[in-house]
Amino acid sequence: MAHRPRSEMIAQTRAKLLRAGRHAFGTKGYAEASMDDFTAEAGLTRGALYHHFAGKTDIFRAVFEDIQVELADRGVRAARRAKGGPWSQLEAACLDLLKATTLDPGIAQIFLIDGFTAFGHAGLRELESSHNMAQMRRAVELSIASGEIARRPVGPLVTFLWGGLCELSISVAASPNPAVAQREASREIKRIFACFAPSPRD
Repeated sequence: MAHRPRSEMIAQTRAKLLRAGRHAFGTKGYAEASMDDFTAEAGLTRGALYHHFAGKTDIFRAVFEDIQVELADRGVRAARRAKGGPWSQLEAACLDLLKATTLDPGIAQIFLIDGFTAFGHAGLRELESSHNMAQMRRAVELSIASGEIARRPVGPLVTFLWGGLCELSISVAASPNPAVAQREASREIKRIFACFAPSPRD
């Protein structure tokens, strides 16, 4: 039997630990998840864990960044399916993020709730600015350039949209009836996006 390349074995071990971390963080939360949870789930030793990650926060950061990329990719696909220009595409991406966090409580726990616990506000915003908020900023810039929404400072609008979307997603995920809450939240997102058409005073 041929031996697997060392690089492949290293990648597979890391992937196991990330899957274990995502499960533990998603079900128990950052505060309650432990190193023993990761090693037991992955079937690995602590030595293997520390070969790849410095500790719990390091694993959480890697899991968080994986989810960021996952959500960003979902948003891109949702935008491509949408009819209309950049603003309509951004609306579709926001609706998709709301859906993703509603359908997967683990994503809501890791991405929406525990990011503040692990990184603090400044650290969390720094991480988000490289993925989801960067995509949102580009979409807003394109929406202004195309005339789909009125010209305005981009930063405040992105902060408003992203912060509101995250808080709305948290409330939907925590609702006793997430399906109803998601429908109500989706309607409000659509109404908010509809309010940004250009007007003479803008």
